[in-house]
Amino acid sequence: MRASAAVMSLIDSRRFDVYTSALTLATCFYLSEKKFGKTAAKLRLDSVANHLNIARCDVQEVRSAFSMPAIEDFEDGLQYFAAKRQNCQAIITYDQGGFYYSDIPVYSPDDFLLTLIHP
Repeated sequence: MRASAAVMSLIDSRRFDVYTSALTLATCFYLSEKKFGKTAAKLRLDSVANHLNIARCDVQEVRSAFSMPAIEDFEDGLQYFAAKRQNCQAIITYDQGGFYYSDIPVYSPDDFLLTLIHP
C-alpha cells in the first residue's frame, strides 16, 4: 500500500497527468464507507477526486469492452478502454494479469515507481 500512496503523491507533479475512473472511485468509496462511514468516505474521496483527472467511460468504452473477445473481466475492459481514450501511457494496477491483452504498458505501483520514477 505504500507504493500506492507514493503513486498517488504524483497527482500534483507536473511530470505526470494522473487519471482514474469513476469505477475506481466507486470501489474506493464503497471500501472507505465500510471502514470510516458515509460522511468521512465522501469527504476523503471528494478531496482525492478534486486532484485527479477522471477518464471518461461511456457507451464507446462499454461497446469496445464487450466486443473484444480477449477481455474476460468486463471491469478491466472498461478501465482499459477508458485509459486508451485518454491516451494514457501506462496503467497502474495490482491486477497486472487482468490486462494481458493491453497494448498500454501495465505496472504494479511498485514496478511503476522502480521503473519510471527511481530507475
